[in-house]
Amino acid sequence: MKAKGKTKESKLLEKELLTDEDLMVILGISKESVRRWREKGYLQFFSIGPRCYYPSKFLKKMIKESFHPYYKKKNRNSALDTENEETND
Repeated sequence: MKAKGKTKESKLLEKELLTDEDLMVILGISKESVRRWREKGYLQFFSIGPRCYYPSKFLKKMIKESFHPYYKKKNRNSALDTENEETND
């Protein structure tokens, strides 16, 4: 039986600020992926000294938009519209 309660990921998302290590656990990605996503602008962050911090509200929004059916359909249609525009040129 699965124990009732919150997962490690959901507990981490309750924090206001997340670290690289938190993102690695929540998203299941490597430290290199966190760095690459940060450099490409996928993640909103700020630095204090050598450490980067990520507001959890932006990560929650990103997760919602990535997995919620409404957003997936909306994003898929946008990509198709762009593709159709390119073929019509």
